[in-house]
Amino acid sequence: HPPLGKWMIAIGEQLFGMTPFGWRFAGAVVGTLSILILARLARRMTRSTLLGCLAGLLLSIDGLHLVLSRTALLDIYLMFFVLAGFACLVVDRDRARGRLVDWYETSPLSDQGPWLGLRPWRLAAGLCLGAACAVKWSGIFFLVAFAVMSLLWDIGARRAVGLRRPYGGAFGKDLPTALAALGLAPALAYLLSWTGWFISATGWGRNWGQATSQGPVFFVFDSLRSWLNYHFQVLSFHTGLAEGHDYQSEPWSWPLLLRPVAFFYEKPKGGCGGEDCSQAVLGVGTPIIWYGGLVALVAMIAWYVATRDWRAGAVLLAYAAGWL
Repeated sequence: HPPLGKWMIAIGEQLFGMTPFGWRFAGAVVGTLSILILARLARRMTRSTLLGCLAGLLLSIDGLHLVLSRTALLDIYLMFFVLAGFACLVVDRDRARGRLVDWYETSPLSDQGPWLGLRPWRLAAGLCLGAACAVKWSGIFFLVAFAVMSLLWDIGARRAVGLRRPYGGAFGKDLPTALAALGLAPALAYLLSWTGWFISATGWGRNWGQATSQGPVFFVFDSLRSWLNYHFQVLSFHTGLAEGHDYQSEPWSWPLLLRPVAFFYEKPKGGCGGEDCSQAVLGVGTPIIWYGGLVALVAMIAWYVATRDWRAGAVLLAYAAGWL
């Protein structure tokens, strides 16, 4: 996997030592912050403080979130940056529509409407989603889905104020800044996450370009060749990994919690006052939240089909990007 999540784990180890507290510290921080972000996000989307607090509460008592927030694995960092990027795009949607309304009330109508500026919240979303990709490559699915979603929001906003050419306005005036924020910015964030590898002399495959070069050695060019070769090795590993595992589960079963992931299991002798004992840490969601969530998911699909509510569409898209 890319290095960012491992660097974040390492920050805790640098602060508190190579101890369980040290390697779990950063995960606990981002797991806790994600509860705040989700509460603020749900409040913004629903305009309800009650629903926002409820969303944060449900995440705070979910078993899978708790376990991943207390374990030195990469998944919690991926989730954090995806959630943060999604939240930034929702803020950007509100800000962009506010600018469009202000323009509509003070300027003469045009077919396409105005350019809405640099949109720093969309740039922040791009940096967050680039960071997600720098934790795990699966972040790219969210990046692509959210980029399309953001552009569709722009088209919808221009249609809502009655512009005769909303598509032309979105593609001509919103798309260039969208490509910069959700294309260039994520790429730069991803590249910067490899800084430690680039300045290292002993990183994995670091000198491959020099070793295979038959001409003059150019530091930057050979470094990029080594970096790209490293990525092709990673891609080859993931696409070629076909061996089965006794504990594997099918994607359809994940929302049903049919195969919890055993993070830890031990049978100490006499440790609990009896002859046999068991200690276990299971990565499993809280059943009432997950099964209730499945009911809500079906209801949300029906609600979106009936109303085309943008909030339902956004949540369903995020769910699909993560699961499919």
